[in-house]
Amino acid sequence: MQFVAPDSYTITLAIALFLGMVVGGMGRLPGSIVGSALIIFAPNIAESVSKGLSGAVSAAKLGIVGLSQSIALDLARYNVRSNCIAPFAWSRLATTIPSDSEADAKRIERMKLAAADKIAPLVAFLASDSAAEVTNQIFGVRKNEIFLFSKPRPVRSLHRSEGWTPETITTELLPAFRSSFYGLDRSADIFSWDPI
Repeated sequence: MQFVAPDSYTITLAIALFLGMVVGGMGRLPGSIVGSALIIFAPNIAESVSKGLSGAVSAAKLGIVGLSQSIALDLARYNVRSNCIAPFAWSRLATTIPSDSEADAKRIERMKLAAADKIAPLVAFLASDSAAEVTNQIFGVRKNEIFLFSKPRPVRSLHRSEGWTPETITTELLPAFRSSFYGLDRSADIFSWDPI
């Protein structure tokens, strides 16, 4: 086995997930002592999934989503709630998005309309007693819109009593599943309207 020195990929991934685990682990203490606790992660999956950022950034942010779900499930007995907010907000990271065309420039100008202060009301709600039943969710905020994101769940199923071979997957499963495959969508493909 060969030693591989840490690079920016491993460092980015490690920092994000390590900090998430520390925060998540700390949620158990107040939950067990005071009877409840709240953790809100803001992994900005909206950027990582739809803007084609580096693999390390995307992996770290989506890793936080998985970690938040694990915390919600594992610490529910201590009344610890864990949710994620995926903010569509103009940030320092967004300033690195290349603008190679007039369409890109217009898209970036639209993105600037989504200010970070628009996220505060959702954070305040999730931190309130009114959200006592809300856990294990992924919300998105884009200007005055709030979204509830889906999680990985089965989309299609196909059974073959004889079992599968690479050939039957090619001839039977692929045609049946193809219409349910996700494309290489970016924000502009999914959100075709301006932030409102």
